[in-house]
Amino acid sequence: MRYWVQYHNFEKIQSFPDGFGISTNKHEVLDTIGNTIFLIVGVSEPRKYLLWERFMCTDVEDGYPPPWQYVAYGDGWILENRNKQKGVLLNSKPDFFDYLRYCQNFRVGFHEVTEHPFCKVLIELSEQHRQKKSIISVRNTEQESSSGLNNTDTVFGNSYSNKVVELAAIKVITNYYEGQGCKVVSVESKNLGYDLLCKANNGIELHVEVKGISGKGKQFIISANEVTEAKKYPSIYRLAFVNMATSDKPVFTIYTGEEFLQRFDLRILNYVASLK
Repeated sequence: MRYWVQYHNFEKIQSFPDGFGISTNKHEVLDTIGNTIFLIVGVSEPRKYLLWERFMCTDVEDGYPPPWQYVAYGDGWILENRNKQKGVLLNSKPDFFDYLRYCQNFRVGFHEVTEHPFCKVLIELSEQHRQKKSIISVRNTEQESSSGLNNTDTVFGNSYSNKVVELAAIKVITNYYEGQGCKVVSVESKNLGYDLLCKANNGIELHVEVKGISGKGKQFIISANEVTEAKKYPSIYRLAFVNMATSDKPVFTIYTGEEFLQRFDLRILNYVASLK
């Protein structure tokens, strides 16, 4: 058995992981099937490091757009501390700071930890703080919901299964526009209100926001920034919606900005509150 570690920076990603899997651009992840992967979360200042989850890798998918080329997932469990909160603090554990030097404060990215003394600590902690709930596969969470929806409805899954679906949907739409002769550039990390910048040979430019689900419904989460982009530039904005995104036969529909705003009802889910 070999052991690997992926780091999750809460401040950078702005969410905690929830599920059993990782995304990485390191090709070493292809060697992890049948082996164990730990996920460590860094949060707050001074930095706290939490051992968050452990899973056995059952599959690795390749070919996703940058910055993530590979997605690995499997069966495992999320750890909880004595107060039933997620994650177990690592800062005070034996060999931890030596391990930090070993992985260059996680700058090395996804890496193997099998031969490092801290690996034994990770194994022991993951066993001691294992949740008593049953082991769940990320593949199953894509089709399940506590609300009782069946697999033909939209499911707002956990953050990891959502990421798997999102990456699969982006891959589908990227392949489509490239097949139309467009140059496709991923701009997901720039927070522009759309995911893909598509430029045709005739100079036409499209701003494509991609949404995907694993079922057959027509409901999804969209940010205020993405809606604003559709309203400002309806003629070049496209909403590409992919059903059954992770299946062998995904189906997609592309809406113009005008069509999106006319055909979909927008419902407020959250507010930001600040003192007056």
